[in-house]
Amino acid sequence: MDCKEAQARIPDYIKGTLPSRDLENFIAHIRKCPVCHEELETYFTIHLAVATLDNDKPDFYNFSGKLEKDIEEKEHMLRRGRAARWFLIVSGLILLLALFGVMIARYELLPVL
Repeated sequence: MDCKEAQARIPDYIKGTLPSRDLENFIAHIRKCPVCHEELETYFTIHLAVATLDNDKPDFYNFSGKLEKDIEEKEHMLRRGRAARWFLIVSGLILLLALFGVMIARYELLPVL
């Protein structure tokens, strides 16, 4: 993902509507590109500030810390999704092997004609 693509996806990241595959590429780019990270931080800060004003909570926030926490939570979500996919694949293979074993055992038990 290049900077132009990453910056175009910032609003979707903030809204939480970025698909998993795009999210993974987006976070990888943000982690290595200080320019795009700063752009995301600016939009994220504005989003949090507006949300704070809308809720009539004049608290002071560590917006940079909140962005880092948000990125880490989304990375964790992506790791869990990958782990779940691998679990399904391995479970499916085990089930397939068990079914194949039952078919072979059943075939061997048939009387020879």
